[in-house]
This record gives sequence, structure tokens and C-alpha cells, in this order.
Amino acid sequence: MAVLVLGGAAIPGARLAAAPAAPEPSTSRYLTTATDAEVCDMGAALAAEQVANTTDDDAFVILHFFAPQKFPDGRFGASRYTGASQKISGVTGPDATGIELTLQRFANCYQNNNPAGSTVKIVAGVSNDVVDDPQAAVTRNHGEAWGDLIRRMNNWARDKGISDEVTFNGGLDAERGLANSIDKVKAWIDGYRASNGSADWNLFFYGDAAGCPSDKDPSTTCNWPANDIIDISWARLEITPFPQIYDEEPDTADPPTSVNAQQWQRLSKRSYNNGTGRMNFSGGLSQYAACQDVGGCPGLENRPKESWRDLWEEINCVYDGAGACVTADDLRWTTQLDWDQSA
Repeated sequence: MAVLVLGGAAIPGARLAAAPAAPEPSTSRYLTTATDAEVCDMGAALAAEQVANTTDDDAFVILHFFAPQKFPDGRFGASRYTGASQKISGVTGPDATGIELTLQRFANCYQNNNPAGSTVKIVAGVSNDVVDDPQAAVTRNHGEAWGDLIRRMNNWARDKGISDEVTFNGGLDAERGLANSIDKVKAWIDGYRASNGSADWNLFFYGDAAGCPSDKDPSTTCNWPANDIIDISWARLEITPFPQIYDEEPDTADPPTSVNAQQWQRLSKRSYNNGTGRMNFSGGLSQYAACQDVGGCPGLENRPKESWRDLWEEINCVYDGAGACVTADDLRWTTQLDWDQSA
């Protein structure tokens, strides 16, 4: 049953006003075989989309580098999946190589084509994937190296004079289906926090809540313990949830919103009841473009604005008749992942 929330009181049977207009979505990238020249084109394309008003002037982009890696020489980096593994070089500026150079190329080519006043938050992310990469280094030391990378990239943007337009944050796609160990994920996060400062460049979580209860199936159990999912996506501090809202529901469903969104609303309420506050979501992640690249993902092709709307309606209790809306929140961004390695 829908409710209207007024002054913290829930009125069963009434409905909140319709969700506000969703932000114009950006394109986030699975980085596999893309060359630095192609990454440059991606940055320029983002600026062009902002000029054309097909992406918000305040953009959020995930560049996903896949599994964490440790190389024989002791350096850390990421697998790039089907592409060549890439190292964190430890160097920015003209002598940059590896992941730093890739991030610089995206940022420079964005800024060179940037309309006045537009901004982008670039989230350099990895996963906890030991299924496709059994040697994945999901460790505290890798988390520290990734936090150092993000701090170094923001210092580079500041020194270059573009930090008002371009900022960098770390990202983590942690899923039970990619690895069993939640403790390794927690150790990676702790390493990131230790090296990156207590609240300088927070981590964005863009994983899932597989198996968790929803309105459709309230009796299921999360694939990882629910409190652990809350911990790695929010309560461990300096983490901002930007969860996967992939599944589509027909308008005839009751409620007609994503099961994924329902799962996260319930986790946010659980967090509130646990004393760690409602989860401060910043958006809902779509994989619509990525699905089109591979011929479709039946039932999991929620478009980016729909992912945003579904999450907004759930966390603002549009369909919840069980009491005051303790999870009410706004959402700043929307984005969709894409496998395409060209702009």
C-alpha cells in the first residue's frame, strides 16, 4: 500500500508526489581493451554529451578496471578482464604510465572539450572477482595502493588547475557471486581508507544485494549476511552506496518497481534500525547499454532513468505503508555501464 509521509507520519493509502525528473544519465565504462587514445575519446564524448544536454552538467562516470592484481615485481594494478593487465605506476603528469596515464587521458580530453561550468566525478573501480581471476589481490595492501592512486590523481588535478571540474574517487563492485570472502572485501576497504585519509575521497560501492529480501519475496536470505552488506556499502564509513538496480518490473507488478530497489530500501531501513543511519544513496546503476552490447540481458535491462526512479520511489516510501519513511533520500546521479571500448 502506498503512503504519504507528512512531518514524519505515514498515512496509509495516500501516495507521495511523483518522483522528480531523473538526471540525464552518463555512460560508465567497463575498461577491457580500450587504448589510451580510445579512453581519450570517451572523455571528449562525455563533454560533448554535456554540451548536447544528453548528460547532466554534473556527471558521474565509473571506469571499471576489473579485478585487483599484484604483479611479480610487487606493484599493484588491475586485470582489465580480456585486455592487458595494467599497473599503478605511482607517477602522474608527463611521465605517467599505467592506470595513472589512462585516468589522465580521460580527464584531459574531457577538460579540453569541457563547456564552462560542467563537472565530472571519475570513479576508478575494481571488483572482488576471484571467479574470472583466481589470482585477484583483494587485500588490504591493494586497497592501500588504490587509495594512494586516488589521492595522487586528485593532487594531479589540483596542480593542473582542473580540480573544480574533475575529481577522482575509488569504486568497488563487491558481489557474493564473485567471491565468498566478505572479510577480504572489508580488508580492502580498510586499506583504502587508511591510505586515502578519513574522508578526503570517499569510496563508491556499486555492487549488489543478491538474495536479499524484497516486497516480492520477503522471506529470502541475503547471499552475504545483511549486516555485512550494510557494512561494506555504507556503515564502514566514507562509503557511498550506488547500487546495481538492474531488474525490470512490469507496470502491472505490485509495486511496479525493481526488486533490486526494494532490497536496498530494506537494507537502508535495517541500517537505520541498527543505529548506523539510513543509507545515503547517490544513485542507481543501470547496465542497459552493456546489455545491448551483448545481445540483451532478459529481465535485467532497466534503463538508467528507470533505475534512478525505482530506487528513488523505494527509498522515499512511495509504496510502503508500514510507518514513517526513515529512509527518505534524494539521488544526485544516474549512469549506465557500457562494454563498448570506443566513444
